[in-house]
Amino acid sequence: MENRARLVALMRASTHGATVGDCGLDETLEAIRAEMHKFAESEVVPHAHEWHLTNSYIPLEILAQMSQLGVFGLTIPEEYGGMGLGKESMCVVSEECRAAISASARSGRARKSPPN
Repeated sequence: MENRARLVALMRASTHGATVGDCGLDETLEAIRAEMHKFAESEVVPHAHEWHLTNSYIPLEILAQMSQLGVFGLTIPEEYGGMGLGKESMCVVSEECRAAISASARSGRARKSPPN
């Protein structure tokens, strides 16, 4: 139990999400992860809690920005204008977006908690 509590403390203190140590991504996937993390922190986290409270979809403006980053062409074959990467590239994108939304939800709940 002590090890688990220590791991949770490290994860909460980390600025890199729930990943502790090397996550095993190759250079390309790590670059995608880093870019999506930066994007999610700046464009998703500040708004995700409000989207949740209003039962809203991710706004089209955010999806357009993701499109400009090339997110939706990651798995399209190169001969059709995509990057030709495997489906794991979209898993990396999805995980970074999920982590940002989860972080936003946690911080939103924390703001609404009554003081002790």
